[in-house]
Amino acid sequence: MDKVTYRVGTASAISLLTVELFLDGVQFLINLIPVLGQVINLGVTFIGIFIASLWLFIFCDGVNYFTGKKAGLKVLGIMTGTVLELVPIVNALPALTLGVALVIIGTRMEDREKAKERKEVKEKAAAKTRMFPTRISGRVPAGMPEAREAEEPQGSRAALPEPRPIARPRQDWTKVDSYAPKTPMPRAPGPGVPTTAKDGAARRERADELEAV
Repeated sequence: MDKVTYRVGTASAISLLTVELFLDGVQFLINLIPVLGQVINLGVTFIGIFIASLWLFIFCDGVNYFTGKKAGLKVLGIMTGTVLELVPIVNALPALTLGVALVIIGTRMEDREKAKERKEVKEKAAAKTRMFPTRISGRVPAGMPEAREAEEPQGSRAALPEPRPIARPRQDWTKVDSYAPKTPMPRAPGPGVPTTAKDGAARRERADELEAV
């Protein structure tokens, strides 16, 4: 996976959690004051939520609780911390720190998912480029004939003469009949027709005439 760029960096997260933990410590001490301590704790709770919201929005690229794929986790975290801080005695626990920690965890999970999606898009684009290099990138990979022709300097190949068409003599079909016999060939007698000596002599004479021609 590519390097993930977190909106809430490590230093920023540690600093914000330190501030919230300090406010939780103040609330723990204020709880020792009966009645009045609960009222003061209520104000400290809202101060802690305001500081966390302003910090995330200004120093962490506009992070808020209600957007993103992990918006449910972020809202759950901040609401849980707020409700616990409103309950007497229970508000002595570091509820603010817990709520802000859940918001930071949800934000960093969103950043990891976005980085994963960007990597998948890059891999798909690279795969398409390998399958259709000339169509997508407009460049021909170095083993194809087009690439070799482009790499060779112009005029490096010897100019080959253009092939000449082969001249074939035209046949004069008007003279074909001149080679045909002038007189028709004698037809052989059909089956069952007797052959006489006169017929045989006539056929021999006709054959001699054809040979003479």
